[in-house]
Amino acid sequence: MYGIAKDNLSKLEQRLISDFNDSIASLNARLDEQYKMLIELLKNEFAKYQSVVTLAFDLDINIAFAGSIGFARYVGCSDEQILKSKSEIDSYFLN
Repeated sequence: MYGIAKDNLSKLEQRLISDFNDSIASLNARLDEQYKMLIELLKNEFAKYQSVVTLAFDLDINIAFAGSIGFARYVGCSDEQILKSKSEIDSYFLN
């Protein structure tokens, strides 16, 4: 459209269209940078999540126990809700 209209529009209209196109290009560049930053943030957070989940489900029960405590903290459980020792577990399930 710009190519067709540039021959038939006044200089002011041509400048307005050019300024608009420059503005859109600038906004697109900023959005692209924000998009890349957010994608990188998501990748980093997902990597953290995967490492915590891997520890929580380790075959070694001691590693899995410590990992499950870390996983509970990672997902936002308060320390009061987390069973952190054998005695706390026994008390929770047996009382």
